[in-house]
Amino acid sequence: MPTALAAEVARVYYLGDCLPSTSPIGYIGDDPALDVMAVPATVHDGYFTYSEAQRALRLYLPRTYESLAEGELILLSDVRADTLPAKWLSWFSSSVDEGGLGLMMIGGILSFGGYSDSPTWDITSIGPMLPVNLMDGLTESTFWKPVVVSSEDPLMTALPWETCPSFGGYNVVTPKDGSRLLAKTGDPKGNPFMAFWTVGNGRSFAFCTDWTPGWGVDFMDWDFYADFTVYSVYYACGREIPQDLALMHLIRTEMIAYTSQRDILVSFIGFVEKVGANLARLEEAIKDVGDIRAKADEHYILQEYEDCVAAPCGCP
Repeated sequence: MPTALAAEVARVYYLGDCLPSTSPIGYIGDDPALDVMAVPATVHDGYFTYSEAQRALRLYLPRTYESLAEGELILLSDVRADTLPAKWLSWFSSSVDEGGLGLMMIGGILSFGGYSDSPTWDITSIGPMLPVNLMDGLTESTFWKPVVVSSEDPLMTALPWETCPSFGGYNVVTPKDGSRLLAKTGDPKGNPFMAFWTVGNGRSFAFCTDWTPGWGVDFMDWDFYADFTVYSVYYACGREIPQDLALMHLIRTEMIAYTSQRDILVSFIGFVEKVGANLARLEEAIKDVGDIRAKADEHYILQEYEDCVAAPCGCP
């Protein structure tokens, strides 16, 4: 897999079920090496209407193909195949095949072969880009744990898969000739769980189950859930995946804690300002810690991970 320069920040378009409360969008967006644009586009009960999805596409996606091609990854998570207009389907497939972008499809009942009234992605130009063959409307509801197939692959070696919780189902697919099967489901059918291949000038990665509630509800409680979601994006972008699990997990945990505590403090400031309290000293302290976080982010982007740890980023 081609590896991008460490000092670059990858632009990621996350289309689908990108709600902060039920998806990993917060973890992926908080990673200093990733610049994420969330595009709410899951048309389903409890998510968004078709008109809301169309509005999000107009608001948050680039206006020209050239601007889109400057990104690094298109991530489709539980998106119906009939949600995207023909222009976007053409731009997405061309940006992967010709422009060298990464493509990532995450499961859920609307992805891959579709479900109920959701059609298969094979009706679009995205289908041929995927490393798996799609089965119209076929999903499996059963509990299973991952079985690693490519034990030397960097995405597999970076994480302790033996500790991964069970999933509650998957999209039924088969691997395409020339694809790399990374892991399969641990049920008797051994369905592809994760698969990858290079397609044209780009890359395509399939995660054939859910990383949101539903099939992935237990997966979201995995200690290394945040690490995996970020690493899978790195993988689909063709970026190097750090292999020091303890160090990277520590950094990510500290960064997540910083963001959470900062958000609480900002909310607190907004509340007490209404009663006329003087918050100048607290605001200055938050700015100082923010500067420390910014310096840690610089080290992280340059893959100077030990230096990143040396710049603590927790709030006071």
